Amino acid sequence: MSNRKKESIYRDVGSMKEPALFFYRRLGDVCKIDDHIIGADKFGQFIAQEYTYFKIIHINKHGLTVALRYGIDTESSYFGLHTTGIYSYADLVANFQGFRFWNFLRYRHGDPLADDKRGLYIKLIDGSWHQIRRFDWRYYVDSVWDEAVNQNSYRSEDFGRKINNVIQAHNHSMKNAPLALQGKILSNNLFHKYGTYVDWILNPRLTSNIKSF
Repeated sequence: MSNRKKESIYRDVGSMKEPALFFYRRLGDVCKIDDHIIGADKFGQFIAQEYTYFKIIHINKHGLTVALRYGIDTESSYFGLHTTGIYSYADLVANFQGFRFWNFLRYRHGDPLADDKRGLYIKLIDGSWHQIRRFDWRYYVDSVWDEAVNQNSYRSEDFGRKINNVIQAHNHSMKNAPLALQGKILSNNLFHKYGTYVDWILNPRLTSNIKSF
């Protein structure tokens, strides 16, 4: 999929107030897993940033709440609002799912979503490591990795208005787009899936929509 800025929702961002986006002609790649449209940056979040979650919880012996707060703090500062001007809830989901992946490498710790040993990938057998399960992105990726579903917040009202105008224009040109997104949200039963974690990783507007059904 195209990564040209002029074809993205950031096409109207032309202010030096947002320098991290102002100078880019091309953005990160976008790809599709099943029917979920996600930015390639989410893979970096999943692998690297989430090992930090794992260290916070299992090496430094802090709880999951501390790790979730760390993710929020980084989105509110140098990984988000202070640099790109974007607070990405989808990044927080990728962070959370990446922590699950690191948890499953040896399965020494419980899964925060379900006590599910199907996620086990490697096992020590007779003194050597063996892969016992193939990795599949579909086990972790869902609709809230998609920033069209789990929408961003922005540093300023003007910045957010420019982006939302592009999104609304796109939805108007595709009359069923809002219904398609709503169907995607409901079909994944996200409130049940993420349970007590929805308020940490989902846009509050999305959370209120989920809770209303």
